Amino acid sequence: MGAEFDIIGRLRGGEGEYSIGVGVTPEQVNGYYLSEQEQQSLYATIKEGDTAFYDVSFAPQVKVVSPVNKQLIEGGELVFEWEAYPGASYYQLSITDFMRDGKGKIVGSSSTALDQERWEGTTATYSVDDLRQYPRGYGKSGGGDQKTTIGNSGILGAVYPGGDFIWSVRAYDAKGKLLSSSGGYYTLLDRVQPFFSLDDEGMLEGDRLVMEGSYEEAIRAYESESAGNDYALRALAMMALHGITFEDQGDPGKALFYLNKIADPSPYDLQSIRSAEERQSRP
Repeated sequence: MGAEFDIIGRLRGGEGEYSIGVGVTPEQVNGYYLSEQEQQSLYATIKEGDTAFYDVSFAPQVKVVSPVNKQLIEGGELVFEWEAYPGASYYQLSITDFMRDGKGKIVGSSSTALDQERWEGTTATYSVDDLRQYPRGYGKSGGGDQKTTIGNSGILGAVYPGGDFIWSVRAYDAKGKLLSSSGGYYTLLDRVQPFFSLDDEGMLEGDRLVMEGSYEEAIRAYESESAGNDYALRALAMMALHGITFEDQGDPGKALFYLNKIADPSPYDLQSIRSAEERQSRP
């Protein structure tokens, strides 16, 4: 059963659109999840004299089992485990990685939804190699006088050597309705935190420089490491395709140069080739 809070509030203001928030204590929200559908519904258009009522419910979180609590993963396999959720027909996972500055401070994050698989049990096994080639977005922030920051996963993959990560699992019913997630609210009251790290075995010099935000230096390093190395070629291709500054929209021709050198292209590489070819063909 979800957590329910009865809150009566009076809005003082004129007509217009409002975003509605719910104030709760860490103790009340600990172990619960407010679904995306609920979050998206917390908006209201109010007219003079109107009264609006909203039901807000937090579902119990899906409970993760492992990896947790900053566990260091060694080797080429990642095994995720969670507890069965009532009414769930299948589960899907997401991985979030952190970006750190030169002093180790977290300055951003990016998430990859592992939505190509549906897991009917309570474990999911991925190879690190597969996740490094998994489809993902390429996000930039900054621009103007600010230094451009690129999400590490856009260049390095959903996971990568030496990275720090949070993982989450979402539970769905047979009709595809989201029931709950292990994501949401983690407080100091939680004894199990879904954090893990990968050891740095296999880390390239270019990888290290990307994680530091030194993209021009990373390109030079990858160029020297690219002979017979699909990871270096893929990283070079992503930076060429999307650019390394906020204003730079990339060079699809240069990206194709690197992509076509990859000895064992993944489905994501082939998708990137099609995208680069399409962009190159535009007038």
